[in-house]
Amino acid sequence: MVSPIDEDFKLTKLIKQGKTAMKADFKPLAEWIDSTYGVRTMNMIYDRIGNDLRPRLNIIFETDADCDLFRTPSDLENTKKHEIASKFKEFIQNETLVAYNVSGLFIIFSSFEEVAKIETYWSVSKDDLEKLRLDLNKGDIWVIHGNMFAPPSVFFYTAAQLSKYSKIEIKNAITRKCFELIKKYDEFNYFKIEQFAVEFDSKENFENYYKGNWFNYDRR
Repeated sequence: MVSPIDEDFKLTKLIKQGKTAMKADFKPLAEWIDSTYGVRTMNMIYDRIGNDLRPRLNIIFETDADCDLFRTPSDLENTKKHEIASKFKEFIQNETLVAYNVSGLFIIFSSFEEVAKIETYWSVSKDDLEKLRLDLNKGDIWVIHGNMFAPPSVFFYTAAQLSKYSKIEIKNAITRKCFELIKKYDEFNYFKIEQFAVEFDSKENFENYYKGNWFNYDRR
């Protein structure tokens, strides 16, 4: 689950919106994970992948913080995966859930919050960003560039202008305006101003270092 178009995200979003619920087969395992590790499991998706149809279980936590507890150095992460796989097999045996093949089970961890934030970025249009640029009423701003996986970037025309607006209070004011735009599309209230950072740059740097190419800039 890495983008808003993934089916795992769409299904989990319906849970967050209260329109459906986690599949009952997975609730005992989710409750065990939550009580064992002190987290909140939002959803689980079981499927089969690859030519050999290896079973995969995607465990989706609501927050980045909970998911990060499982994105640990490989040895510890593998230990948690082994513990969860063993418990899943136990629940399946106890409930005679024959629909699930767990031989060679592959477990992955996902954060709903992470992808929901990406969806929020995708919701901001070029018209929104242009209106924001005009509302800021600073003729030195060349463009406000929307990023697919991060807050927008504010570009002044020249490096000298970039330096001119380097005062922290000015940057904070612009950042606040960008934040207010993002919040309009923040359906689940995941964005916090304390964790929100806007990148400032210049058209001059963009042309010198990225050859005036947004693809080069976005993939940096």
